[in-house]
Amino acid sequence: MDLAYANGLVGADFNGAIVLAGIANGWVTVTVQLLDAAPDSAELDGWDDVAEVSIESEDGELIFHDLGDDPPPEFLELAHVGPGTYRLYRAQR
Repeated sequence: MDLAYANGLVGADFNGAIVLAGIANGWVTVTVQLLDAAPDSAELDGWDDVAEVSIESEDGELIFHDLGDDPPPEFLELAHVGPGTYRLYRAQR
């Protein structure tokens, strides 16, 4: 992974972020929550691994999708407060 920042769970650069699932093929369940503030540390308890990165959205657009398909319609716009810096928290069990 040739990204400005990568830790094995998530990587980020000026183009956005890539979330790694730990498998080469198959299905994974992804849940997206849009928060106005960082999650409370208690919300992160119970996860095996947690990582976070900053993502800059200059035009107020952040779109979630996998590497092969179009974005799911329910995840179309993640930059819910417009242009600026967003934090991505990635957790797994």
